[in-house]
Parts: sequence; C-alpha cells; structure tokens
Amino acid sequence: MFNLVIQTAFIGDLFLSIPLMRRIKKKFPDMPLVLFCRRGLGDLFKDLKLIDQFIEIDKSDRKSWKEAKHKLIKNQYHWIVSSHQSFRTACIVAQLKAQKKIGFLNWWNFWAYSHRVKRPMQWPDALRQLSLMSDFDQELAKNLQDIRVNKKFLNTHAAQDMINNESIPPWASLSVLSEIRNQNLHNNEFIIPTPYICLMPGSVWPTKRWPASSYADLAQRLISTGLTVVLLGAQEDDEVCREVAQAHQGIINLCGQTSLYNSLFILSRAEFAVSNDSGTQHMATAVEVPLVSVFGPTTLDLGYRPWGEKVRVVEKPLSCRPCGLHGARVCPIGTHECMKSINPREVQRTLKDLYSI
Repeated sequence: MFNLVIQTAFIGDLFLSIPLMRRIKKKFPDMPLVLFCRRGLGDLFKDLKLIDQFIEIDKSDRKSWKEAKHKLIKNQYHWIVSSHQSFRTACIVAQLKAQKKIGFLNWWNFWAYSHRVKRPMQWPDALRQLSLMSDFDQELAKNLQDIRVNKKFLNTHAAQDMINNESIPPWASLSVLSEIRNQNLHNNEFIIPTPYICLMPGSVWPTKRWPASSYADLAQRLISTGLTVVLLGAQEDDEVCREVAQAHQGIINLCGQTSLYNSLFILSRAEFAVSNDSGTQHMATAVEVPLVSVFGPTTLDLGYRPWGEKVRVVEKPLSCRPCGLHGARVCPIGTHECMKSINPREVQRTLKDLYSI
C-alpha cells in the first residue's frame, strides 16, 4: 500500500509541493510515498528523501502517458493527493484505486475525487497545496486557521511581508538546506572561486525573462565589486546564458552542465541569487539563499511568490500586469515594458539592501 502525490506541473510548482509531501510523510511515516511528476524531476526529490518512489511523465509524448498510467494502475493506494487540476489528471485519478482521493474543488471533477477542497486563492501556493490535507490533519487545520484569523501571508501583503522579513513557520517551509548539507552528493564536481553570486536568466516563458543585456550589465557591476558571477539554468536556457556570459570573461557559465541536485548545492553556498519569476527562484528559496526575483508579466497576488525569507521582488506597477497566469510567448501589447523598464542599477540596489539584513 502506498500514498501518491500528483504534481505534473513545472519544477517551481513541484518545489512548492514540498510542505505537502512532508505533511503526508509525517501523517503516514511507515507508508511509502510515490510522486507522479514531470520527467527528470523525480530523482532529485528521492535523493532529498522527500519521497520513496516516483513515476515520471513526458507530457508531450502520448506513449509516455500510456506507460505512466500503466505503472500507476499497478499500485494499490491508501491516499491520493493531487494538487494538479487538469482534466487529464482527473481522468487518471478516476481509474486508480484508493481509500481517499483528494483534490481541489472544481464544478466538473466530482467523478474523480472522493474529497474536494476549495482552493484558498488568497494564500501563496505552498499554503494552498497544504490545505488539501487540512480536513484530515487537526494540527495542520489549526495552523492554517491561525493564519486565516490573523490574516497572515495574504497574497495582497506579499511585498510588505518580504520587506518585514516575515518568518515562515517550519511546518510550511520548503527548505531542503539540511538535506543538502547532510548528503553532500557530487559536491566536488565544480570548483568556484568565492565569494560568488548566482544569476539565473532563463524561464520556460519568454516574457518572464529579464533581458539578457540587463543580466549582462548586472553581472559586470557585480564582478567589479569582487564577486564571482555564476550562471545556472536548464539546457533550454543555453542561448540566453551564453549571451550573458559574453559580457565578461570572468563569468562562469554552468547552464545545462549541472544536475538539479548540483544546482541546489551551488546555490546553497552562494552569497545571494538573482532570478526571474521561474522555477529557479523556488530552488533558491529551498536552500535559503538571499534572493532578488525580477517579476514582469506575473504579479505577487497570483500566489506564486518565492516562498522563503531574505527575499525581495523587483517589479513595475503597470496597468497591463498581470497579462496571464504563467506568462506568455510574446508580450500581448508588444512592448515588454514590464521587464525592459527594470534597470540593472535598481536590482543591484535591491541586492545591497537585502545583503545588509
């Protein structure tokens, strides 16, 4: 018998699922936890001992869906907890056997889940996902009720929370810093001169990318202060990272050369990091590195803030924001002003403010 967590969205969403995974492991310490996720992500979460097994999916490959469904159906589940809300996910859940099938309430998904929870849109996504367990965990329900009564961590207050360095309670934390320090896996692969800062200029969505020229300008400013600049990102970020790296021969470009674990390890030892509103910002908060995140087409009130402490967000108060839930391939009004208007000097000033905390 197993428990199953389903989160097949992007890597950032999966990092925001960490408090949920820990809660399930706490409630059922002797029951193996299986994660259903995107291809290439399961090993990391198993190495961090957040899960026991994983089943992965290539969402663009129909054959991969068929194979994953076959593996899922072979298991008997105690609980299935799905924070992913798609119709396709609901169809898979409906075919699995479990004592409880828990998901977010939608008008149409009554046939897939035995228990549906109204998604608390006023909260950051890490708390939203945790709320899936609240009806079956009295301690968690009390913790969430305290937050609700005290009106803490509201998305509308996110920017002020960051300025105030609002503490995130341990039960809601996604930090894996202790796991990284305890395991020390593959930690000698890269030797980086210290002190260093990590820049992460990539994103799945082009409109979420602060221009490469701006990252290059920032990198030159930081190198002039005596810092080593390290670029991190997935293979898909290679083009933008190469463009940034051309700005100065002292920039170390590790884009596409590190495993997810090694990226976390490198981040954990950085002085601070700069990222777009992408999965890398959640990786940075997971290892508690001071972070400045550059927001453009998305806004904090959507709930996908970097869920950590020692965090700042740089953004412009434009009437066209947000232009979507996740960003887009191209700017809907053709200006991309939300990103182009953010000056590297402004980000550097924010870093200095953050570093003095």
